[in-house]
Amino acid sequence: MSSEGADATDAAPEPGPDVPVVLWRPGCGFCRLLFSNLDRHDVAYEVRNIWDDDEARALLNERIGCETVPSVLIDGELLVNPSITDVLERLDA
Repeated sequence: MSSEGADATDAAPEPGPDVPVVLWRPGCGFCRLLFSNLDRHDVAYEVRNIWDDDEARALLNERIGCETVPSVLIDGELLVNPSITDVLERLDA
């Protein structure tokens, strides 16, 4: 899914192993950069807009005590503001 689709279709917070879920918010430059890099590397991902999704926002607050985005859930592990290298390494693990 590209970042353009992020506004229209949000997915479950943890859809399954090896399917990253990007927790994001509109206007976030770091989110746009991560979406671009994920798309460039042909990584399929799902998205949750923390401004529209109370569950996603609560998950961030419970896990890290703030709403830092982008954060990426991969098989239950939360990566906070990860680089594309971090995401790719975690997917290969």
